[in-house]
Amino acid sequence: MKIQEAQDMVVLYDSLQLAHKCILNSFYGYVMRNDLKKKLTISYPCVMLNVDVARNNTNDQYQTLVNPVNKTYTTHSECSIEFEVDGPYKAMIIPASKEEGILIKKRYVVFNDDGTLAELKGFEIKRRGELKLIKIFQAELFDKFLNGSTLEECYSAVAVVANRWLDLLDQDLFFSPPDGGLDESNISLEEKLRRERSRECGLGVTRYEWVKTISKKKTIMVPLPGGG
Repeated sequence: MKIQEAQDMVVLYDSLQLAHKCILNSFYGYVMRNDLKKKLTISYPCVMLNVDVARNNTNDQYQTLVNPVNKTYTTHSECSIEFEVDGPYKAMIIPASKEEGILIKKRYVVFNDDGTLAELKGFEIKRRGELKLIKIFQAELFDKFLNGSTLEECYSAVAVVANRWLDLLDQDLFFSPPDGGLDESNISLEEKLRRERSRECGLGVTRYEWVKTISKKKTIMVPLPGGG
């Protein structure tokens, strides 16, 4: 019973953590707003470009549906094009499309002048629930794009890593596990909760109840087998 109670508490606290995460993300934009007492930096090129775009490309006939029954709309001005300056950076790596005319998702890696990673978006190394094999490969490969002083030297450094991984694959040194390589260390919190719920349902647990502990000050949620 103690082991089961501990496992149930893990699920409970994981659920609370997920709930707090959703709440904090929702209010992030509000609580992180600028303090008027702090110094505010404005990019002059961005301001001038945005003003020019707003003057010449604003849609003054943008309509929003207000009443679906009567088909009435409100008209207002809308300009969703804005410029933003980032950097300067040492390098930015963007993958190319495999086929002509096929769009690719937003994926890029940005490095600072000292070689540290400034920003990474869209790659498997950043996402939970991906194969560890892919994450390790990308982590080893990305910084090799900074090697060399010419494009040929850069590609050569990257090719060394790629060829070594291809040799390992050709030698059948890797295998595909039944679950696709996902374990408790690299799956998302949602997947952990889903697996725990599935395990408990397999044991016949379909409902829970709050019970008091020995301390008489706390209550915990325990599963009730055979419930409806």
